[in-house]
Amino acid sequence: MMAQSQRQLRGRHVLALALAFFAVVFAVNAVFIYLALDSFRGLSTDDAYVRGLDYNRTIAAAQAQQVLGWQARLESERVTGSNEVVLRLTIVDRDGAPIPGLSADGMLQRPVDDSMDRRLVFAAAGDGRYEARALVPQWGQWDVRLTARAPGGESYRLEQRLWLK
Repeated sequence: MMAQSQRQLRGRHVLALALAFFAVVFAVNAVFIYLALDSFRGLSTDDAYVRGLDYNRTIAAAQAQQVLGWQARLESERVTGSNEVVLRLTIVDRDGAPIPGLSADGMLQRPVDDSMDRRLVFAAAGDGRYEARALVPQWGQWDVRLTARAPGGESYRLEQRLWLK
């Protein structure tokens, strides 16, 4: 009679499989932790304390803007064959009439990397429209933060997320 070789699952096999499983889980977690800590510097803003103290001033400015009744529309268009984008800003009063004579500037900011931030200066394009151009080193999500000021002292602040492609 021939002896048949049967594999039996023993306790040491189960232990080895469990240890191998957890070793893989720990290794993957270690890689993710390393990548997370290596890619994020931990600083979201240079002046967080000062901005926190200005909270009430920010709320008052938002209420004044709401009373002003201005509305803004921001559109973006990629310049064909380049890494340049044109941002078009239109600001209208509460009756829908364009507001001419504003000076507008701000920042085009990458949410994940402030080294890519670009300064924006809007130039009048007629009929209450304003344009700014910026070179964009990488396409994707960007935040626009801008302020438009009227000669009479009124101002309008806009913060908008754009998908540039």
